Amino acid sequence: MYCLDTSSIVEIFDGKEYIIKKVEKIQNSNISINSIILCELYKGAFHSQVTAKRLDFIDKLLQQVDLLDFNEFSCRIFCEDYLNLKRQGKPIKDNDLMISSICKAHNKILITTDKKHFANIPGLKLEVW
Repeated sequence: MYCLDTSSIVEIFDGKEYIIKKVEKIQNSNISINSIILCELYKGAFHSQVTAKRLDFIDKLLQQVDLLDFNEFSCRIFCEDYLNLKRQGKPIKDNDLMISSICKAHNKILITTDKKHFANIPGLKLEVW
């Protein structure tokens, strides 16, 4: 039902109580991340001064969530939304558009702390924490 965005996962890693408590409330729901988010997490971990700690966090996270893939349907949604946003003069970064496309393809609610990254995407189920 839910997909955690990179921004919300970083808040959890940083020990932000408000988001940890919210995630605990939905723990019985189906919580996922997607392959693009995982790439962003690994990128952040390898650029961090606490790489081992972040990698350990990612390993534990992967044991608790489902991993959604960037499949053919996601690719189609990506291209449709890309063109739609471009025509509106509201383009967004490809990574954010891929993340939203995967969520839409898998019918997930994206949980983020970065509303501006996803606000203009049509049909995206979004919760801003």
